[in-house]
Amino acid sequence: MIFKHVLYPNIITRQLVSDINYPSCVNCKHYIPSLISDELPKCKFFGYKDITTKIIINHYTNICRDSNDMCGKEAHYFRQTQLNNSKM
Repeated sequence: MIFKHVLYPNIITRQLVSDINYPSCVNCKHYIPSLISDELPKCKFFGYKDITTKIIINHYTNICRDSNDMCGKEAHYFRQTQLNNSKM
């Protein structure tokens, strides 16, 4: 049994990693990386306006992906980031 893990590591990975075929928020144009190391990243697409301060509050990406009313696991609102190759 030990040799199976060494010879076929991808088989075990596919069984343990769920949602591997869904796109990652990191590659989405709506993704806002965290500026503070212990804070989660946010999504530009989902949020609300604080009517007192007029500040836009964006939702955390994990909340957006957990909710089917938002992006959900399937990433309904995912938009691939566009790389600018003209500067190369």
